Amino acid sequence: MRPSILTCVLVAVPVVACGKVESDPDAAGPGIDSAIDGASDDATAVDAPIDSSSDGPPADAGRFPSGSYGFENLAQGNPTIPLDISGGGGATFSKPSPNPSDSSGVFLVDCNGDSGAFGFGCASGRQHIPEGMKFVVYAGLNSTRPLEFTFPQDIGAFSVAINTTDSSVRGFTLVGIDASDVDVTSATINSGAISGWRLNRVGIQRASGFRKVQIRPNAIANGVIAVDALQWTSN
Repeated sequence: MRPSILTCVLVAVPVVACGKVESDPDAAGPGIDSAIDGASDDATAVDAPIDSSSDGPPADAGRFPSGSYGFENLAQGNPTIPLDISGGGGATFSKPSPNPSDSSGVFLVDCNGDSGAFGFGCASGRQHIPEGMKFVVYAGLNSTRPLEFTFPQDIGAFSVAINTTDSSVRGFTLVGIDASDVDVTSATINSGAISGWRLNRVGIQRASGFRKVQIRPNAIANGVIAVDALQWTSN
């Protein structure tokens, strides 16, 4: 196995993209091996227009053309899941479903007037929220209870801003799943300081597409995950 290199790139728009990006085994791009067979390199996620006709490092979601969602239309509390994230276009926030109505479920934090939740203080942290003043947290994330987003047809790329609410360093995996419920591509990322949340994005891309996306912990249980600023492109 070749040495792994973690690369961060600052590009024209003010975003640094860092993280482990892995492609599917069908047609890996230069320097990218299969994430499924265990032989993979680290590669750079670059904020640039997406080219979903090829595999390899995805464009980090600064300019994804097809869709985006930032939770700004939700009220504080536990949203009902499945949840439409595409304005009637068929894309849904699909798991956990049903969403528990207690602290173990997905919870919408509104920093327009709220003091915060799950260790996140709005007074000091609202300026670091990736999009708007709202985001979701999930305390129930574990190996059997992932976050999941489902699309009505294959998409070519997906990206999301991920962190933890207490600045603890934990690892997460973004997984693309095809229409037959087979894992086909993945990328990993670690959480970090709240002040760097806008830059803490992870993305996946696959030429032949994927139908679902899951966020899974890199351990049996991984504390409270904070998620915002979903973006994707059609295949």
